Amino acid sequence: MTIRRRRTRLPVLIAAIIAAMGSAWLMSGGAFAGDDPPLRFQGLLMDRHGQTLIINERPLLLTKETRVLMGNKTPVSDTLLVPPHWVVVVAGPATSAGQPIKTIYLFPRKLNGAEIVALFSDASESR
Repeated sequence: MTIRRRRTRLPVLIAAIIAAMGSAWLMSGGAFAGDDPPLRFQGLLMDRHGQTLIINERPLLLTKETRVLMGNKTPVSDTLLVPPHWVVVVAGPATSAGQPIKTIYLFPRKLNGAEIVALFSDASESR
């Protein structure tokens, strides 16, 4: 009886590990390579290394196509992207080179849910 119980522990442990990995993947919210919908979030610009921005401890890439806008959607230079700054990001799917930023908005503070919805109510931001 004891031997049989020990043999069943390993498959149960493996199944638990696989289930945990699957849950982590589902909760990642599209942070893996190849996901199509744009990733939208707000956070603190923590650091900048050339064309790589660290936002909420996540490295994101500035590209030639990245639009840098103030909160009122006025275009500004990417030289204003200096830490610490509160930003709202629309990022494209992750690639092997990193995750490119499509649009980044500069704000003086954290936005509430209604403000985020209003920001993205423009149909042009869904692309």
